[in-house]
Amino acid sequence: MSRSDRFGAGRRLSSPGTKVPPNRLATRATLVVALVVGVVAGLTGLVSSPASAQRKLAGTLTLTVASTHGEPCADLAAYPDLRNGIAIVVRDSSGNSVGTGRLGVGAAKGLSCVRQLELGPVPVLAEYRLTIGATGPFVVTADALQASGDLIDLRFGA
Repeated sequence: MSRSDRFGAGRRLSSPGTKVPPNRLATRATLVVALVVGVVAGLTGLVSSPASAQRKLAGTLTLTVASTHGEPCADLAAYPDLRNGIAIVVRDSSGNSVGTGRLGVGAAKGLSCVRQLELGPVPVLAEYRLTIGATGPFVVTADALQASGDLIDLRFGA
């Protein structure tokens, strides 16, 4: 027996004009449809992987000062990185940047200045490391976010 005979070289599965059995035709049609759907879904992003899932981070930074001569949010000379509009970088546990944001306007609350963390969407991760200007990193875990309703609550100062 030659090699071409063993592997069916030159043989047709069906000759022209031969009808394909209905079960084989249905299998072929199903494969073609599945292939087309898979390609379209992949190209349009209808199928998302867990790595592409996003989370919207939000929260506050509360800075408490020992004493103030007026407005707590205006008297932050000791904390120059915590001014309005300063950049926030969100990193993963390996130190790769995964998002950015900025520190919002502060509002006085007693001897504290409460500022909004204005952050863009980030990938869903087990841990986030936020750096505000040159201050940080502040580590926030997914468990802590889940417990707080996805709100970050950073506090420091006197």
